[in-house]
Amino acid sequence: MTMKPASNLPPPPKYEVYDHDDIKDLSCIRIKDGLFEDLEFHFDVIKLEDIDDEGNIPLRYTYTVVKPIERKENDIRKEGTNEEFHEVATSILLDIVGNS
Repeated sequence: MTMKPASNLPPPPKYEVYDHDDIKDLSCIRIKDGLFEDLEFHFDVIKLEDIDDEGNIPLRYTYTVVKPIERKENDIRKEGTNEEFHEVATSILLDIVGNS
């Protein structure tokens, strides 16, 4: 997935980073609010590319969902699209990188 410019992204939802129980040195992210609340995932590959003609540094990544959202009968939240999740994942990634 290629990231959009940061100015076009929503702010990241509340999230927490935790160590995977079964895989050493693997950190996962649990989304704690918003459209994707309770979804857990981790980034697999994060790659910075060369500066493009517009002066941007493209950032590509892949991810794996560790625990999908479990919807209950009375859950009225709309289901998020792949594009909406990619925006959320990108805003979380930029937040993590910016706070490192």
